Amino acid sequence: MTNFSLPATLDRILEEARLKTAIALEHLKALNSFGITQEWLDRMEVDINTVMEIPTFDLQKTELKQFTAAKDAKLNECKEWGKQLKLRMTLAVADKKLKGVEFPNKTWNDCQQSESKLIVFFPTLIELAKVNAKALEAIGQTQEYIYQGEQLLKDLIIANQAQEEYNIKRKGITIDRQEIYRRLYDNVNRINRVGQMVFSDNEVIKVLFSSSWNQGTTETPAQPSL
Repeated sequence: MTNFSLPATLDRILEEARLKTAIALEHLKALNSFGITQEWLDRMEVDINTVMEIPTFDLQKTELKQFTAAKDAKLNECKEWGKQLKLRMTLAVADKKLKGVEFPNKTWNDCQQSESKLIVFFPTLIELAKVNAKALEAIGQTQEYIYQGEQLLKDLIIANQAQEEYNIKRKGITIDRQEIYRRLYDNVNRINRVGQMVFSDNEVIKVLFSSSWNQGTTETPAQPSL
């Protein structure tokens, strides 16, 4: 995993970017000849506004936890449905109401820790409930129970897809944030470098084109995970 690292906190970089943009605008005419133009500063302003609207890492983690919790809730409901089918089939076999049919324990056990495996296998369980409905009615299975299983599968697929899509989106947002902060950091340094040279004989203005980056560092995973 690669790391995103800058010699300052994100808040500090944003603060300096806003400050140096304002200073550069005040002295734009003097900086123009070195590429610090109104158009260049406008692009920097867009970056500043964009990064301020990007959700924070903490907010993204909270939102991902919500998606995960929703998926896990549906996963647990599917597991409970499967446990009920397993017990009814076991009892039906013991009562000799089912012959030559057994609950697929091995495959079922393999699915317990994987929603993707359970999504693939769950239709088989629903089919078992349907095919053996007559025998399982004596053990308490209803048509409503079968409908419930079909709906649970749909809900699990939707919840799982929502979590996966948000996770992909979150990684994309993280990459965008890193690129913008890196660009803002580099742009602040460019403004400072140009400003110090242009105003090298004016200490009052020259001092405005400097930044202290020794107030912490930024190091975040390129693709954070929970």
